[in-house]
Amino acid sequence: MTSNIVYNNAPLVEVIAELHWELRIVDPVSGIKTDPYYYPFQDAFVEAAIERGFSIQEEVVPKFVPIEHSASQPRLRLRKSHQQWPVVQIGPGVLTGNMAPPYNGWSEFSSFLEVQINRLFEIYERAGQSISILKLHLRYIDGFGEKFHFQSFPAFAQEMLGVSYPLDKKFLKAHLCDETEFEFVLDIAYKCKTPSHSMGRLKLSPGQVNNKDALIMETFCEIINADRIKKPNQIKDWFHQAHGTLSDQFHTLATSELKTLMSQKPDFEREANSK
Repeated sequence: MTSNIVYNNAPLVEVIAELHWELRIVDPVSGIKTDPYYYPFQDAFVEAAIERGFSIQEEVVPKFVPIEHSASQPRLRLRKSHQQWPVVQIGPGVLTGNMAPPYNGWSEFSSFLEVQINRLFEIYERAGQSISILKLHLRYIDGFGEKFHFQSFPAFAQEMLGVSYPLDKKFLKAHLCDETEFEFVLDIAYKCKTPSHSMGRLKLSPGQVNNKDALIMETFCEIINADRIKKPNQIKDWFHQAHGTLSDQFHTLATSELKTLMSQKPDFEREANSK
């Protein structure tokens, strides 16, 4: 298992953990859903979050928008200070934990996530309400730009991640002005060995990091209609397993050259430390 490795020069853009629960159907024809307990839950959650220092509130969806129009979407974001991570987001039927650099590894983030999960269940249980888990989702977004020697999308995908060109080189040579200059999107969905009953996905696409061309890699694991997962400890266990799987997948893809680059501090950090 490689799930506890933290690189000095990590490509991480964001980690996103989502927990969705069932909502009550208001109109079967239109499919509109709501959470009749959402506002009392929001008030109690915010109060408890403030006690732990998460006093900065940011509206994701304006207050005047009815909760029926934002089902399963975050409405409120809480953080300790402006631009500081991690953050927790809540909405009718959804709770998310989000983390961006500086990232000190899964152990720290999962501890933060467990606090949010416990708080969610405690508030609903105190009110005599129950939660039926609909979906759990864990996603890592990584960006490989110039500090990883990115020059072209296809070359980086092949040389650093071991992903072969999707088209035969004969085709590229015959039909492209420059057979080394092209882009593609790789998007693969599959059943995971671990956690059981879960789906995984790997996506590689062109993008930008710090306004410069880069390869963006997204890996995620999720379970839908999680009727086997009912308690906070089961949810935490699923997230731990999902993280272990995504970490192992990342290190299976990354070539030894890329791992060496990730272990190195960025040039500007090395220069600062040498002064």
